[in-house]
Amino acid sequence: AISACERGHLWQEALALFHEMRPAKVEQNVVTFNATMSALEKSAQWQLALIHYQNARQSKVVPNVITLSSLISACARGEAWQRALDLFWTQGLTIDGKANVVTFGAAIAACERGSKWEEALLLSDEMKRRSIRPNVITCSSLAAACEKGQQWDR
Repeated sequence: AISACERGHLWQEALALFHEMRPAKVEQNVVTFNATMSALEKSAQWQLALIHYQNARQSKVVPNVITLSSLISACARGEAWQRALDLFWTQGLTIDGKANVVTFGAAIAACERGSKWEEALLLSDEMKRRSIRPNVITCSSLAAACEKGQQWDR
């Protein structure tokens, strides 16, 4: 049900369903948590996504790379690109073992929104260093960040 809310951009309903799980004695897990986080991301509800993430870390739910990628994307979509980058650098390289192409892509998209082409190139270099292969979305965000910074030769 939470995933249906996510697809319909019904973040309020997704959050309400998630919070109703515990009183109904339905176990909250990383799947339901991530579906709720994704609903918040798609609606750019970055402040609520941050609270949701902090609540998960205080509960039995262990956030994973999907959780963090959604949180970074929520911050980027909500024009909180600096917060997105802070989250990536402080938690993205340690959560669930390691960041992946989706996590890097979310951070590079945040750079694009913030017109931070230098940071986007640093992230691209870090991907290479970690042997993480960029995908079409990551390359597109990197190109857009460089374009916004008028760095055509990068």
